[in-house]
Amino acid sequence: VGYQSQEDEPTDTEVILREGPETTDEFRVIEDVVDYVRRTDATTLLTFGGTWFDVPVLRGRAEITAETADIGRERLERVHRALDSLFHADLKQGVYRVFDGGSLEETAEKVGDKPPETFWDVYCHDLDPAETRRMFDDGPWDNPNDSEFYNKDMLFFGDHFLKTREDPSKSVPRRALYKMIHEYTRTDITPMFDIADDGRFDGLATWCLGMDI
Repeated sequence: VGYQSQEDEPTDTEVILREGPETTDEFRVIEDVVDYVRRTDATTLLTFGGTWFDVPVLRGRAEITAETADIGRERLERVHRALDSLFHADLKQGVYRVFDGGSLEETAEKVGDKPPETFWDVYCHDLDPAETRRMFDDGPWDNPNDSEFYNKDMLFFGDHFLKTREDPSKSVPRRALYKMIHEYTRTDITPMFDIADDGRFDGLATWCLGMDI
């Protein structure tokens, strides 16, 4: 997550990771996002494709995990109230208008600089995503052995990160995975504010998440 008080101000970034495999760990991550929103006093949620992913996932997983782990209605309602208080601006809709489509990385490069790349093979974790990548027909990699870390790789590396929690022998790869995931996530945040600040995205539609549209 990230926060920018106004255009040209420095962007505050915070990477929030799920620390374990339990359902309560997942709900806690969602609460951490809500706490960040409240702490920064944010008014607008800026996403890239969040209309179809981020917002439905936050709400849906909050409902499912709260019920599965018997979290309690009060904590769940707190999540919904925080989301309902925000306006939402989805950059992906502006990208279709300005550039006729494109990924976050492609759009960031068109408005300024391409986000820094993260390479999974320079971290000490002894993992290789090649086999999992072959399951995707639409992967962004040039080939399954491509050393760049892509969004779809989060399924593979994130799963291994969660599995290392209870195994002390995995402390070194866990730290490496944490550092790699942290770096990749952080470099995806700032470019969104750069895109939003580009004059061609002026007038981007926003709507209140607490309203049915």
